[in-house]
Amino acid sequence: MITWLDVDFRLYLAQGGELYLTLGNFRSDPNTTLAPDCGGTFSYYYVEDVSVIAISNDEIPSN
Repeated sequence: MITWLDVDFRLYLAQGGELYLTLGNFRSDPNTTLAPDCGGTFSYYYVEDVSVIAISNDEIPSN
């Protein structure tokens, strides 16, 4: 059975100079938990509805 995981990042505040946005798993294989029924050693990611927009300083939410 395939299940979906909703990952929601509201804000990534860039430091300046970034050229790329990379989405994926950055853990080593031993530190990656596989779903019990995945049946393999690899996965596919289906990503949708990603936006990269510039905002002004007064639009940054306070924590």
